[in-house]
Amino acid sequence: MTQYVRASYLVVLLIVAAYHVAADAQVKRWAVVGGSPCCGAPAHFPRYLDANEACKKELPLGPHPLPCWVNHTETMVAEIVPAHAGAAACVHLATCLCGDCLIGSPDNPDNTKWIGTGANAIADELPCPEGEVMHLGRCMAESAKGKGVCPDCDNVRGNPANVGSGNKYQGETIYRSATLELVLYYNSQVGG
Repeated sequence: MTQYVRASYLVVLLIVAAYHVAADAQVKRWAVVGGSPCCGAPAHFPRYLDANEACKKELPLGPHPLPCWVNHTETMVAEIVPAHAGAAACVHLATCLCGDCLIGSPDNPDNTKWIGTGANAIADELPCPEGEVMHLGRCMAESAKGKGVCPDCDNVRGNPANVGSGNKYQGETIYRSATLELVLYYNSQVGG
């Protein structure tokens, strides 16, 4: 039974290790620019982890400028532009209720269309900012719990616990070979 449990831990750790991304990896971030997506976005433009989020936050929809049209404010999305890798057009739904754009009666579903905003979300590959690390494809604040080996182990006594902070920290080797060692760590410190 013990071998089965250890083998299960090994499989889980190998899967986690296979998906681990190095701390210096780059993450795709999206910025919104007007016009052609050809040339990227200036460095000072706000960046987002998702193209849809970039379009929604940078292009909030208000009333449609034409009196017969109504914008559906919660429908802003980024639609991938096949001709430009790493670009997405910011589009939303709008409905025509009167005038030349009206098809039949106002409740006809053909009166609702996807409308382009003229702006595009552009993807850049950027490193995580200082003090953040890549975790599951996102840049996150580096916490003491994620830093590996105990930084203040000189103060550890007993089971092992830090006598100054009360933090319990313990490593348990679950697999060891000539080329690989897998260790599970427990850290009672509150994560950041």
